[in-house]
Amino acid sequence: MKKVERAAQLMASNDTIFACPVCQSMMTVKGTTITCYQGHHFDLAKKGYANLYTQSSPADYDKTLFESRYQVIQAGLYDELHRLIQMLIQENSSKDDFTVLDAGCGEGSHVSHILQPFEQVTGIGLDIAKDGIMTAAKYHSDCIWCVGDLANSPFQSNQFDVILNLLSPANYQDFHRILQPEGMVIKVVPQQNYLKEIRSLVFDDSQQSHNNRATIDQFKQQYRQVVTHRLQYTRYIDPDIRPDLLTMTPLTWHHRNSNQLEKWSEQFDDVTIDLDILIGIP
Repeated sequence: MKKVERAAQLMASNDTIFACPVCQSMMTVKGTTITCYQGHHFDLAKKGYANLYTQSSPADYDKTLFESRYQVIQAGLYDELHRLIQMLIQENSSKDDFTVLDAGCGEGSHVSHILQPFEQVTGIGLDIAKDGIMTAAKYHSDCIWCVGDLANSPFQSNQFDVILNLLSPANYQDFHRILQPEGMVIKVVPQQNYLKEIRSLVFDDSQQSHNNRATIDQFKQQYRQVVTHRLQYTRYIDPDIRPDLLTMTPLTWHHRNSNQLEKWSEQFDDVTIDLDILIGIP
């Protein structure tokens, strides 16, 4: 089955989830065209994703970055994170079948890995970066991939049992709207030692500290119940993957067009993962 046919089949089976990004009315899928009740229509791309964003995608997030991120995640750097989130979903969800949105999914590897053990799950990845969604559709056929805006997400209200928001900005107003009343939001926030080995190469001593307290406090203000899990570990990075790790992280974005990344790739062996995993229950 072609990618576009697979995407059309998945969307048609779940079209009641979607809302037109222009007028917010219901949408239906016929063939490879998505049409709302007011006549606005969007075509599924041949590569297997839906572009439901009405503006241009940001230029900072390009194909090179997402290909590098895919390689790093495939190499297993975030396997412990994926296993922990799988466990948290199992512990906090009473449903056998559920719907998951990865809000700010990038190239889709996180949500694709997280959902692997679950048989009766509908996974949707949303990102404003078209290159990210194109990369997701290239490598992962198990989810519905959409280019779209977190601030105006193309979904009907009360649709998702779980919203994932991993190392990505959030829009809580829209999260409240699209989350089911008994659903949960799982947000992953970098802590002070996250990728500290790379930070030490890029920044001077005055910029070594990293504090996301404001982000965490904002999350806690949004939900009736919040549980926090701290995840810390250090992993050896294969030399072949180090350039990809340096390319994918925003820490090095100002140096991507120089030869500095190649030099830095020879100056570290291990990296530290230090994350807060926040579960919000409305």
